[in-house]
Amino acid sequence: MFLKNSNAIPLVIDTDNAFGMPVRDLDDGIALILSLVAEQVDVKAIVASACNCRAYEAAQNTLYLLKQFGITDIPVGLGAETPLSGDREAHHQFLDAKTAGPWTAYWDNSPQIPAADVSVLPSGVDVLIDAVRTNPHEIVVVALGSFTN
Repeated sequence: MFLKNSNAIPLVIDTDNAFGMPVRDLDDGIALILSLVAEQVDVKAIVASACNCRAYEAAQNTLYLLKQFGITDIPVGLGAETPLSGDREAHHQFLDAKTAGPWTAYWDNSPQIPAADVSVLPSGVDVLIDAVRTNPHEIVVVALGSFTN
């Protein structure tokens, strides 16, 4: 869909894409969009990881974002749901709570990312390995997320 330079750098993006979720960071989603439209890079795969949101939420957000661009040929893998150390669930619950109660009015008109069955996605590790095998000695991994994959 997008024109890519013949010398485009092949990327695998590991992301905790919370783009579109209330009270979450936008940075990964913006970086992903810029990567998708830049002719200097060629996104070969995306791995959804947990940090600013849960890994399954990052996968849903990423699939929705790709759908908005009409992109169907970039594999998305479901990465680790927990970081290498520590537990992010208390953080996620804290952010989830900010979208309820007295703060609900701030998010009433925000678009809802439709739920997607991400259980059918391949593992993030497998997607990363496949991209490297398909593009040996070329892949650059851009770790925007917690990179637990």
